[in-house]
Amino acid sequence: MTEIIKKYRNTHDILLCGDENGSIHRSKTSHNPLLKKFLAENSLELNQEYPEKETFFHHNRKSSGQIDYFFSSSKDLTQYVQILDMEAEKTSDHVPVIATIKRKLIRKSKNPKSVIVRTKWEKCNLQKYQLTISDGVEKILQASNKNIEEDITSIEKKHQRFTKEKHALWKNGGAPKDKNNPLKSQLTTAKRLLRKAHRQAYASQREKLANQIMTASSSDNKLFHKLLRTQRSDGNRFTKTLQRDNQMDETNEDILHMWTISTSYQIQTISRI
Repeated sequence: MTEIIKKYRNTHDILLCGDENGSIHRSKTSHNPLLKKFLAENSLELNQEYPEKETFFHHNRKSSGQIDYFFSSSKDLTQYVQILDMEAEKTSDHVPVIATIKRKLIRKSKNPKSVIVRTKWEKCNLQKYQLTISDGVEKILQASNKNIEEDITSIEKKHQRFTKEKHALWKNGGAPKDKNNPLKSQLTTAKRLLRKAHRQAYASQREKLANQIMTASSSDNKLFHKLLRTQRSDGNRFTKTLQRDNQMDETNEDILHMWTISTSYQIQTISRI
């Protein structure tokens, strides 16, 4: 009790009420000095007009006393205290004690807590339940796939910009061929990350197309054959990666430059023949 009072004394009004098992008006038992010591150590007291009246009557009718109290950290906290009389029809050995508190309580609205109850399967429509679960799972998977595709596309664009920046720095720095050169090393790393992003994007597209084909095969025959034609044809007419010997380029400028060099080399070879 002392720990609770110390913890909340600076932020709350302290009100201690109930059967204290001790009295401040008598000293016959060992409980009374302990109660008075506790009140003094925690600065608890009665209000100025607190009535002195017995609140406890032993069932043997030989002992009684005032042991039910309203103690507070300030005398003006309890405005009015009333100790009722013992009634014949009451079975308790304590009488009611009523107090009016001079504070306005502010109730904070609490959000209702959702209670998870055990499902009564014998009262459930299992077919409807299974359909609901299937639809819910399908929507979650579709949303997840969409988010993954968007993330992969975003990463791919980010690496494209990063590679272009490193290529520009490398080119402005004299286009060094030495692998140990920082500009060349940074460009190589950027290209490696870009190729990885390309592979992830292509894999995502293939997986999406395969899922569409599987879905359409059972629901939309026209769409099914359209998707098959798309899969069998080479829909990507643009070169995104060009490799010659041990060199691989992926930006438009690098691919065009490599293509020009390769074409010139082939023409020179044909001319010599």
